[in-house]
Amino acid sequence: MSKILYLADNEDNAVDEIIKSILEINDEDKGTASPRPIHLYINSSGGDVYPFLGLIDIIIASKTPIYTYALGAAMSSALLVVLAGHKRFAYKHSTFMYHQISTGEWGTTKHLEEDLVESKRLQKILDTIILEKTKITKRQLTNIYNNKKDWYMSSEDALKYQVIDQII
Repeated sequence: MSKILYLADNEDNAVDEIIKSILEINDEDKGTASPRPIHLYINSSGGDVYPFLGLIDIIIASKTPIYTYALGAAMSSALLVVLAGHKRFAYKHSTFMYHQISTGEWGTTKHLEEDLVESKRLQKILDTIILEKTKITKRQLTNIYNNKKDWYMSSEDALKYQVIDQII
């Protein structure tokens, strides 16, 4: 099986397929002393946070090392997929973007209140990942919430904040 995987916006069920491939590769690599890494290339503006959190958990739990490569865009939930990599890379002209959870919910007041509680829970999970895996501070995240909608970073900025380990 190929150890090169690709996550892009234009692929239906891409996250599910990548999870399946990672699980299959890990199964094939059982008992291998030094398995070759999986190379996950990411060019995505993100999407529904739940499937991405599933992918992030699978990457972190993978016994086969997973190297993540940002090319083009690693935005929103896709930024967190980059962070999950055992080694993290970006191409020179890649763009990263972080923002708060966004939702388009509607319904009764009770439904909206429940959705707000869930959005806050998810935001805390995402912030924890960022704070654990980068040099981005809680103060910086708070500043983003209070003053900005989206925070864009170049590859150089991503390297400075340890979002990535190396620019290719």
